[in-house]
Amino acid sequence: MLNLCFALLDVQEEAKFEELYFAYRHSMFYVAYDILHNHHDAEDALQDAFTSIAKSFSKVLKLDPSKYHAYYCRAARNSAINIQIKNRCDRARELKVFENSTDFPRNRRDQDDLLNKICQREDSRTIRSCFNRLPDDYRNIIVLAHIEKLNSKQIGAKLGISSPAARQRLQRAKQALWNLLKEEGITIYEK
Repeated sequence: MLNLCFALLDVQEEAKFEELYFAYRHSMFYVAYDILHNHHDAEDALQDAFTSIAKSFSKVLKLDPSKYHAYYCRAARNSAINIQIKNRCDRARELKVFENSTDFPRNRRDQDDLLNKICQREDSRTIRSCFNRLPDDYRNIIVLAHIEKLNSKQIGAKLGISSPAARQRLQRAKQALWNLLKEEGITIYEK
């Protein structure tokens, strides 16, 4: 990252830039990570912030040195917010499931594929929040089916219900989760 920034600086500014880079990079990373909750995105924000700082480094040097920390952290914060906005826009653009429909699939394999794709692409906080809003019996059956990998006969035995009732409850739980995800604006569109 430093080499990229050095290409944007005058030779006499490189030593001061490097000094400030090592002084503030950790603080900047934590500011970006606090917003993005993703290590790679926080690193990208840090790179964007340092590139931006390098482009106008002569102006930065004119600041009171007591203001450097705030300036650098603000640059990291702004870069992180830009990445967060970009990620949301990208997600909104990419995530369309069915061309003219947002109905939950009837086929069990398609349901599982759809929910797996959402979990791979979406913010885990939002998914966890939707999952936690489900009634206890729905949460439990999803855990038994997808975390513990039990079949409907095993689930029925564990819950004291018949195998068809377990399948039906799992179907209803998935439908309820799907509805909550849709309320949060989470859908996937395949190309």
